Amino acid sequence: AFATESFFDGRNVMTYDLPHVEIRLTPPMQRKLHEFTMGIVGETMEIHVGGRCVSQPRLQEPLGDQPAFHISIYDFADAQALAETLRTGWRPVKVVV
Repeated sequence: AFATESFFDGRNVMTYDLPHVEIRLTPPMQRKLHEFTMGIVGETMEIHVGGRCVSQPRLQEPLGDQPAFHISIYDFADAQALAETLRTGWRPVKVVV
């Protein structure tokens, strides 16, 4: 899937599509993610999958209000690889703040 991104280059608003991976959450995980991210709005959060940092978004608002969020990635092949890794299943993870 693709997410539309826009930015102002000083003269014009530029719009382009970025590949992204959609992460769907269960209601209990939505609540936990929302509680966690409420305290770090405005900060950069690292998202790690399989021991590798896949994204470093600056949180503009808490995550978890919606049943899904997107990780935008500049390269389509990298987005496909991340989606494939996520489809293989989850292992218990340690959250470090």
